[in-house]
Amino acid sequence: MSAKTCSTLERTFDKCLLRIFESSESDWFRSASYFLILLDSFQNLLTLEVF
Repeated sequence: MSAKTCSTLERTFDKCLLRIFESSESDWFRSASYFLILLDSFQNLLTLEVF
């Protein structure tokens, strides 16, 4: 995969992390969705690092 793809994944990761911390507790459903996207991005980054 290209470096561009990797940086896009890192930006997604950062954006999701920021949104999780910024959201209120009443917004737990949105936080959960961002957390799942975050995990997916992290898994993709790990895959890129390993292979």
